[in-house]
Amino acid sequence: MKLFALVLLLALTIPTWAQPVCARGYISLRKGPGTNFPLTWKVAKYMPFLMLEKKNGWGKLQDLEGEIHWGKLTDLNSKDRCVVVKVNMASLKSAPSKTAPPPPDLRTVDRYTPFKRIETDEDPSEWLPVVDETGMKAYIHENYVWKPVIVNSFSF
Repeated sequence: MKLFALVLLLALTIPTWAQPVCARGYISLRKGPGTNFPLTWKVAKYMPFLMLEKKNGWGKLQDLEGEIHWGKLTDLNSKDRCVVVKVNMASLKSAPSKTAPPPPDLRTVDRYTPFKRIETDEDPSEWLPVVDETGMKAYIHENYVWKPVIVNSFSF
């Protein structure tokens, strides 16, 4: 009986995973895995997604709103860690502090502005060091961004 229950449990267990990926540059996303599907969104470099599935050279992507798009795997990068602004407007800082002045080139950014996270030797804090597609470096508070994370789970 225990063996039967174990076999039944394993049969009902479906592994799920999601991998964070970023756009390598300006890319076009589609409704399905191919260029014959309608465009759903054009996004800038460093736009993050969760890749839910791979199919015929395409990745099934979930955005910060939970909407599904498909992008060419060659247009996606899984090595960088990227974030996107999830609030209507976010302040940038020149140092990891609420009282730090903004960077000289940019004070605020709008919703859907993507960034690449910068690896630093600093102690982790709620202020994330980031860089935009032009190379401008800044800090942004973690509450202002969506950070896709690796998901490994089992469903029944």
